[in-house]
Amino acid sequence: KYYDAHKTSYMTDEKLKVAYVDLKRDDLAAKVKVDEGILKQWFNDNADHYVQPEERTASHILVAVDDPAKDAEAKKKIDEFYANLQAKKQTFEEIAKSNSDDKLTAEKGGLIGAVVAGDWGPEFEKAVNALKVGETSAPVKTEAGYEIIKVSEIKPAVKQTFEQARTAVEEDYRRDQADKEFTDKADQIQKLAYENEGDLAPVAKAIGLTVQQSDWFTRAQGQGIATDEKVRTAAFSDDVKAGKNSDLLELADGHAVIIRMINQETPAQKPLESVREDILTVLGDEGSRKLAASKGDELFKKISTAQSWTALKDSGVGAEENVQKAGFIGRMDNKLAVDVVQKAFTMNQPAAGKMTWDKVTLPAGDVAIIALKAVKAGDTKIEAGQDAIYGQSAGMRELSAVFQALRESAEIETHPENL
Repeated sequence: KYYDAHKTSYMTDEKLKVAYVDLKRDDLAAKVKVDEGILKQWFNDNADHYVQPEERTASHILVAVDDPAKDAEAKKKIDEFYANLQAKKQTFEEIAKSNSDDKLTAEKGGLIGAVVAGDWGPEFEKAVNALKVGETSAPVKTEAGYEIIKVSEIKPAVKQTFEQARTAVEEDYRRDQADKEFTDKADQIQKLAYENEGDLAPVAKAIGLTVQQSDWFTRAQGQGIATDEKVRTAAFSDDVKAGKNSDLLELADGHAVIIRMINQETPAQKPLESVREDILTVLGDEGSRKLAASKGDELFKKISTAQSWTALKDSGVGAEENVQKAGFIGRMDNKLAVDVVQKAFTMNQPAAGKMTWDKVTLPAGDVAIIALKAVKAGDTKIEAGQDAIYGQSAGMRELSAVFQALRESAEIETHPENL
């Protein structure tokens, strides 16, 4: 009976298969023709890109600032370290080992190692680049907090030879050529797919690719290109299901496809035997919910009649000591379940020395019984500025309503000759 009454709940998902043309920049890059002459010319034209960057070997003493409120405290501490360093009471390494908040470098006397431009925060790099070999900075504010920085070695930038950079040169050249080809081919297949809206073969042939086919997939999941939500959304669109080619779908940087539906499996009724266990689970849950509701009603009547939690013990479901007593709660309080809080704020205010009782069914089917002991009035005082904010908000709503009314009542006349 349940199956017959809920047949629409036990249907298979609609499934599609698509044909597609798959354009990938990496595939194009692999096919780019190269020779030594072309690569050397590329290297000479882009020599500034093939440079071993300058390296500065740096050490630091860090006083971290995790809380802006403790900034002044951190500044005072770093100034003390710097004063001790200037007075030669301690060496840089001694201060770093005992006081730096960077514990990894502290063990090595504050040694960070090679600092290369672009790998660190701009403020830190600015301070490092301002130092000569052997110089130590005054305390500086960086992204990490306050630091004293020392540079012990500088390795100048070195231009690479063609031989040293050859691997990177070939990769860069292939990528550059593939970028251009990818853009051209993407524009080409977009146009061809529109001109041949019911066929992908001309599209694939024009750019030297083949038409591929997907496995079955649903609106919610699939394999291969159908793992991408863009593909599934396009496949189940009215145009594609009507037999048209899709627009060009960019799945990732350098990866685009055009799809067309080639097969469809409409939703069908699942046999009773295949869903029997699911139905039994649902019926069991419904039975549990009905039982919980019945027991909850029974217990609520006893407790509200007795006006006391002592009825819990008499009913054999617990003791008063197990009742969760939250005290005063606010509307946004998270000490109790949301449904309990919302229900509590709908209950009548209890009389002096009395409690108001009510119950609520929770999402899982459990029943919560609530005793409201007291209500504390909220603060009605408007803080400075809040009245102005409210006034502005109300004014904006009124202005928006006026504009909407004008739009709805406006008569629009078009002049096609001017379009």
